[in-house]
Amino acid sequence: MIKALIFDIGDVLHHVNLQGFADWFAEKHNVDKEEFLKIEVKNRVAMDAGEIDEYQHVKNIEDHFLIKINPKEYYDTFFLKYTRSNKELLEYIKKHKQKYKMFVLSNNNP
Repeated sequence: MIKALIFDIGDVLHHVNLQGFADWFAEKHNVDKEEFLKIEVKNRVAMDAGEIDEYQHVKNIEDHFLIKINPKEYYDTFFLKYTRSNKELLEYIKKHKQKYKMFVLSNNNP
């Protein structure tokens, strides 16, 4: 019998439009979108593993492309414009919260 439900944040409770974010970033900084995606994902994996923090993440991208990035703008744009709540799942959770224990277990960054 199921007694608890465990959810992740990234791409479970929240959906991320990484392609849209890459389009925005590539246009704003005049860099190759595919190259940005490669570096972005590599650094997010390192961040999720605890190897770097969000500041080093941005610095690594700056160093790779030889550009200057405003970290606040970078993360605000990512989270406010290209991340959205999974409303269907949140409704499911609300509907079943009395029946099951609910937990969030995530390595989400930042």
